[in-house]
Amino acid sequence: MAGAGAGLGTGFAGLSAAGGAAVGLVCGVFGAGGGMMMLMVLTFVLGYELKTAVGTSVFIMTFSAFLGAASHFALGSAPRLLPLALCVVFTLFWAQLAARIAARADPLLLNRLTGAILTAVGLLLLVLNLL
Repeated sequence: MAGAGAGLGTGFAGLSAAGGAAVGLVCGVFGAGGGMMMLMVLTFVLGYELKTAVGTSVFIMTFSAFLGAASHFALGSAPRLLPLALCVVFTLFWAQLAARIAARADPLLLNRLTGAILTAVGLLLLVLNLL
């Protein structure tokens, strides 16, 4: 949708707050990752183009992940440094590569691939929970 968020009226702000609250509640109660849920709120509810929604979601999740990790560390959970360092290095590398690929890809193709991946993950979770 062209100009998603343009004007930032109270309706848009209300939808943003409600979507963020719903995702935060689900993530906090169930310990689920919120990236995909936030992506759906940004695209389906708020009308962001997929590329913009992905970047916005990653930006938001950076703060969520940092605060979650800081909370765990403050409560006495010590991080294992080698896995932490490996996660940081590989995340930075693959995020750069994925961003370059996404920047060149057709938006319709990205939408369809995202839908296919979300469907496959949902079906996999369904099958695993039924077994």
